Amino acid sequence: MTVLDDHGEAALVARSKYCVHYIDSPSGGAPGVSWLEWLQLYGRGSIVLPCSDVALDFCARWYADLVAAGIRPIEADYEGTLLSLNKLRAYEHVRNADIRAPITVRLASRDDIEEVLTEVGFPCGIKPVTPHQFWEAVARQPAEFERWRTHPKGTVISDIASLRAIAGPLVDAGIEVLATEVVRGPDSGFCSYYTYLDGDGAPLLHFTKRKPRQYPIHFGEGTFHETRWQPDVADLGLRVCRALGVRGICNVEFKRELGSGALVFIECNGRLTASDALERRAGLDLAWIAYGRAVGVLDPVPTSFTYGMRMWLPKNDWHAFVDYRREGELSAREWVSSLAHPQTFPVFDAADLGPSLAMVRQRGRRLGRLIRSGVTSRARGA
Repeated sequence: MTVLDDHGEAALVARSKYCVHYIDSPSGGAPGVSWLEWLQLYGRGSIVLPCSDVALDFCARWYADLVAAGIRPIEADYEGTLLSLNKLRAYEHVRNADIRAPITVRLASRDDIEEVLTEVGFPCGIKPVTPHQFWEAVARQPAEFERWRTHPKGTVISDIASLRAIAGPLVDAGIEVLATEVVRGPDSGFCSYYTYLDGDGAPLLHFTKRKPRQYPIHFGEGTFHETRWQPDVADLGLRVCRALGVRGICNVEFKRELGSGALVFIECNGRLTASDALERRAGLDLAWIAYGRAVGVLDPVPTSFTYGMRMWLPKNDWHAFVDYRREGELSAREWVSSLAHPQTFPVFDAADLGPSLAMVRQRGRRLGRLIRSGVTSRARGA
């Protein structure tokens, strides 16, 4: 296995026993160019499996060049891929299919900021229109937008003054963002649908799960997931996939609205997601299915999965618990009770300990730096 990385985002995988080559993008450069150059030189006959939005965009935009070089991206409709990567266009398409999506305002200038008062209201969320392009733009001006590194999914705004202060510099820099309605209800209302659509758009499998906790809370990455069959999530998720025209691996995220229980579309991903270890543990190996179809080995696809499987990210979930408890949304008893089950971890694999050990060493070095910094600060104060 060769891993083409985006400025060290997946560096831990380099320690996997399955990783033969680890190729990182040059610092400050566009990863797509360096990836294409490497694949054209050394990748003939390879299957390309995108695991990030940057990689999805790469496969879509460079598809013809990849095929010409004898490289096979996994099965997908890359027009649908580009559509799903743009949240503004994705919301428009699902609304046209009579599917509820958050109310949004595109912030392209400071004048648009004032529209949020009447169109969306407060609290509202601020999120990138196209996250991977957003991060490329932010990387060019790291000092000005440092706060976004701890808010990768977006941030919640409670008043117009805060909106002007946070969104103003972004639109001044030409970075396109959305002000979006915050769907009413607790984070336990987040749920997802996964499928694999063949070239004709027929689903080969159906999988649903809950994402009851995330960090930062309300607008963050999942810290605790649970497999659970939810027929309405599967039905609406398939409708979203067809409205966007995606193929291959598909993931659709919703949130249940407080009171009505209605499902509100959040986003669609045409790739493996951060909970891939949970899907595999539950019996659905989406990466293997995509690989098999790309090489023409059409093994039977599982039609069911194991319910009640859980995936836990201990460090981030602890931080999430502290914040949920502060907000009165989660008690210590409820948190501990949710963990009193066998857990899946996103990195740990007893048969492949390299990434886990690398993560422990990485965190140990970070802790050491913090301790040394604290000691130095106390010494200076003395």
